[in-house]
Amino acid sequence: MKQHSTHQMLISTTSTEAFDKHLLNEARLLFKKINELTVRFRAADVHDQVHRQVKRLENYVGQVKDPKTRYYIYKTSDLYCVIYKDPSARIPYLHMMMDIIETDDTVVPEREKALTMFKFGDVLYDEHKIEQAHNFVHKLYREEPKLFKNLLSGYHLLIETAILLGKYDLAEQVLNKEFAHAIKTKEQTYCAFALMNYAKLYLHKGDYEKSLGYLMETKKIHNQIFNPGQEVEIRLYENMCFFLSGDIDFARQLVNANLKFCRAKGLSQRNPRIKQMVDIINDAVTARINSIPVSKDTLTTLKHFQKGTYAIIGKLLTRMASSTTTIEIG
Repeated sequence: MKQHSTHQMLISTTSTEAFDKHLLNEARLLFKKINELTVRFRAADVHDQVHRQVKRLENYVGQVKDPKTRYYIYKTSDLYCVIYKDPSARIPYLHMMMDIIETDDTVVPEREKALTMFKFGDVLYDEHKIEQAHNFVHKLYREEPKLFKNLLSGYHLLIETAILLGKYDLAEQVLNKEFAHAIKTKEQTYCAFALMNYAKLYLHKGDYEKSLGYLMETKKIHNQIFNPGQEVEIRLYENMCFFLSGDIDFARQLVNANLKFCRAKGLSQRNPRIKQMVDIINDAVTARINSIPVSKDTLTTLKHFQKGTYAIIGKLLTRMASSTTTIEIG
């Protein structure tokens, strides 16, 4: 009888391990699928199918013994929230992922651990807890710099929050220290990232000539790895740079070209915020040329760009709008 019980236990254990492994593979494949759909701008087309798959994994998570499997299920649910829902819905999943890492930091590789921590920082950023997000990631940068290796998300969070808090020297120090080699060797991804962040930094500092120089260098690199989303970001910052430096006529030419670009690439439908940003620039240009205030619609729309990750560009859009009138953003 005792021997039979032992045999049954072994079968049960093996079955549990196989079940966990199956769910782990399923979670990883679903995560990859959501990523690929997003890159191809097809995420919305298969929302119902993805929703069912995510919910199926979540329904099983209570039966999962392996912490690594639970981690990857939470990771998939986190991505689902970012792509398909309000990003704030990801918070419980990130907390559960952090709990697993803090309980046993060998559950996932160092890169995964870093990504989770940076995502947690991003949530703070999205909630406009800028100082809290900055302190969190800056502490990681000082104490665990190896986590940042080959991960732009950590540097992105550190640099942008530093700029928003007016810690320009820190942002520049990080860029100089971490990306000098990438710029020198013109390593495409890291070079483009660094140049773009130098451009943002100097735009916020009000050094428009220097910012424009970095934007021109970014363009050269970006032309080799063209991506419509990144292209429109470069165009927006370039447009703001000419406007804020006082070249209103050329800013008008650029905004007209950017409106056509957004229509041609269908970016307005994929991300309405892009069209709103171009419209704000267009209204600011029109207001300056005609010596009138920006429209009430622009003032209303600007409120969407005062918090979270939009604040980095929102501050500049507000600077443009306020140059045509005295504005008050609630």
